[in-house]
Amino acid sequence: MNLSDTYTLEFIPDGKIVHLRTLAPVMGEDVRQMMAVLEKKYHEEGYRSILCDLSEGGSELVTKDSRKAFKETAGELDFEKIAIFGASPVMRMAAKIILAITGQSKKTRFFNTEDEAVAWLKGEK
Repeated sequence: MNLSDTYTLEFIPDGKIVHLRTLAPVMGEDVRQMMAVLEKKYHEEGYRSILCDLSEGGSELVTKDSRKAFKETAGELDFEKIAIFGASPVMRMAAKIILAITGQSKKTRFFNTEDEAVAWLKGEK
């Protein structure tokens, strides 16, 4: 599902996993739009895990406005697991900041590959 030029969302029924792929710096309005879709899928269809691919978006994916938008919108969703892969060291730090301000850091792990991340989300690892 392409709602923006900065990210894509795919909903994987097997395991109720949201696959978020960042493509460019994510702005605050992108975050608000994305979180509205995630909230609907979370409540209506039970999507409770996120597979986050940061491999394509470069190293400057998080703006001050997007951090603020995450803080304002993400608190309503209590994801079970968040798996992140493809993150550069700079992106790992940015992701850790967002996870901390949204209260999701204890449910999150970083992986080297998509296969490892998916296996963890599905409880296979």
